[in-house]
Amino acid sequence: MTAAHYALSKRTNLYLEVDLTKHRGALLSAGKHKTKAASVGINHLF
Repeated sequence: MTAAHYALSKRTNLYLEVDLTKHRGALLSAGKHKTKAASVGINHLF
């Protein structure tokens, strides 16, 4: 997993997370051997 955070201000952050998983020798029902996911958001502390 790779993640990046960027402070917009003292209490507000942007974030980005990316994940790539390779399955080897696993029993998968869908037959997929790679899984990709990404998350992007903003976090503000009150």
